[in-house]
Amino acid sequence: MKQCKFCKTDFEPRRKNHVYCTTSCKTMASYKRNKYKYVPGHYQKEHGINQQLVPITNLPKEDVSKEQLIDVASNSPKNPKSNIAHAAAGNLLADASVYGLKKLLSPDSLNATKGDLKTLKKDIEELKIQIQQLVNNRY
Repeated sequence: MKQCKFCKTDFEPRRKNHVYCTTSCKTMASYKRNKYKYVPGHYQKEHGINQQLVPITNLPKEDVSKEQLIDVASNSPKNPKSNIAHAAAGNLLADASVYGLKKLLSPDSLNATKGDLKTLKKDIEELKIQIQQLVNNRY
């Protein structure tokens, strides 16, 4: 039996050189060593001169230590529903902007609407009538 270097639980190593009980403990130990910070949904490392946070990976919640969950809970927003509403509003605005720009800059690239189909059907019917009249006048 050995003790995991990260979570301090006893485990049966599969090899002599195993020091972590699971891959998640090994990963978490690496993040701790390299000073990665858990931000809701992923880990980030302070990077560069400006100390910008760079996303590293998304991990399931069970791979997060208790201390990190406490940190995340204390920094979480008061109303998560407002974040969802803001995200939905942002998506709606982005979709509307894209549609508006397409309609303005390249109207032929838009999908056909019911009105477009009715107009097309009407034009085809008129062409059929004109062709029929030409054929009747010719013979």
